[in-house]
Amino acid sequence: MKLVFSSVFETDFSGAVEYLAREASEEIARRWENSLCDTIAQLQKHPALGRVRRDLHPAGIRTFGVKCFPRYLIFYTARENEMLLLRVRHGSMNLHALFAA
Repeated sequence: MKLVFSSVFETDFSGAVEYLAREASEEIARRWENSLCDTIAQLQKHPALGRVRRDLHPAGIRTFGVKCFPRYLIFYTARENEMLLLRVRHGSMNLHALFAA
């Protein structure tokens, strides 16, 4: 399955790494980055693992917690041969506002 990273996902990713390095430690930021990569690889093999979010738009968005950092959620859609990674955010955020039109 082909992975496609949205520009917003890439911005979320770099922001989270910077935040964790500053507020926790560079080691925690590295662990989070590695866990994110491991989780994406798992989803690439089993895209149906994520929970379908009927409360978010556009339709078809799924979420799945980052391994070892379950409060961080990966937002994605999966089609037959492609997974689009939309966002990666802390779950305490206003999730509906992240996908507001």
